[in-house]
Amino acid sequence: MTADRMKALLGRSLEGAAFVLLVLIFFSVFLSIMNLLFPTGTGLKEIMSRDQDRVAANGPGGAAGAAPGKATALLTNLQNTVKSKRENAIAWSAAHKGMPLYDQDAVQTLERSSAMLTFDENSSLELGANTLMIIKSIERNEQARTKRSLLLMVDGDLHGRIAGTGQEALQLEIATPNATARIDTGRLPSNKGDFKVSINPDKSSTITVFQGAAQVTVGGKEVLVGSNKSLTVDADNTLVGPKDLPKTVELVAPDPSRRFLYRDLSPRIKFRWKAAPDATKYHFVIARDPQFQDILIDERLTHTEFTHGKLPHSIYYWRVSALDHWQEGLFSDTWQFNTVQKRSAPELVVNFPPKRVKEKRCSITGSVEPGARVFIMGRRVAIDEEGNFKHPIELARRINVLVVEAIDAAGNVSYRSQLVHGAF
Repeated sequence: MTADRMKALLGRSLEGAAFVLLVLIFFSVFLSIMNLLFPTGTGLKEIMSRDQDRVAANGPGGAAGAAPGKATALLTNLQNTVKSKRENAIAWSAAHKGMPLYDQDAVQTLERSSAMLTFDENSSLELGANTLMIIKSIERNEQARTKRSLLLMVDGDLHGRIAGTGQEALQLEIATPNATARIDTGRLPSNKGDFKVSINPDKSSTITVFQGAAQVTVGGKEVLVGSNKSLTVDADNTLVGPKDLPKTVELVAPDPSRRFLYRDLSPRIKFRWKAAPDATKYHFVIARDPQFQDILIDERLTHTEFTHGKLPHSIYYWRVSALDHWQEGLFSDTWQFNTVQKRSAPELVVNFPPKRVKEKRCSITGSVEPGARVFIMGRRVAIDEEGNFKHPIELARRINVLVVEAIDAAGNVSYRSQLVHGAF
């Protein structure tokens, strides 16, 4: 083999190696793009196969496929990042308000996100953050006057409120990795159900009933969970409960409709509530709306207070619930508070004595905006509920410099002064 042929062969080898390297680089980039497009976790095909096995073991609970073009539910409220995936779609896409959901569609909420699924005007499901759920369509039983839907919940938590109509009951089944909960409004005295289902960090499932009842199936065994009770199913199918829910928390401070004024930096606000019997933790939530769809702070705490100092100018709503391990009670009443940025000086009106007086004692009167403090000659004076004040002073036999100062809760200051000659 000549030197020229050796060089040619070496050149072709280098070209082949470069081509292989380029293919590997392209494949790595392709995998990165696929990871961005598709959420990680259990595949939908595997999930649906697991669901079919569960339905076969526990009895008929799954629904038949929906009629073509007929939606099972609507996405009526979304906060932050919510994804959806059709049964035969390849990639997840951004969900939108008013989007119809069909048989075997999937919905996923990401961090600090939520979504609401509405079946009709009386029945809806709220999906919390980091929740993945697959919906199966409603089927109707004309003879029994019922309609049912099966929702396969893979992770996260959901809160449902359902009600049947006068002519038709609604049966809802929610399948978790280790249990199936059935809520049937036709068997409820009020024809309504209020419940919550959660997949806990240790992969146990907790079914909580606030109103109505739920029939929970675990490994072929059925357990009835009544009103104000909850049941936890561990990963090995061990049952904890049904247990009474923790007592409702009573809020202490800040008072409802409290206003926190600040000038430059938002104030540190301390939230306090009374301890609940048997509570191991507390669920503390602050939101920008009274429906708690736009949640700002969501914490699990072991004590009965929480301090936060980064709440800019706005209206906020807060509430607390008690936790007994995975069992969570009803939320407390919702209290509102405002943080208000204020840089203008407080309104201050002062009525000074005449510039020349012949009496040693006189008074300074006036009014100030609510919440401000008033100081006359450096001494704080009392203010009535309407902001009026009256303060006696004693003059010297000379020129007196009278100074009135008002300071609002944000630290803004107003001054008024007057020279008064004591001619007595």
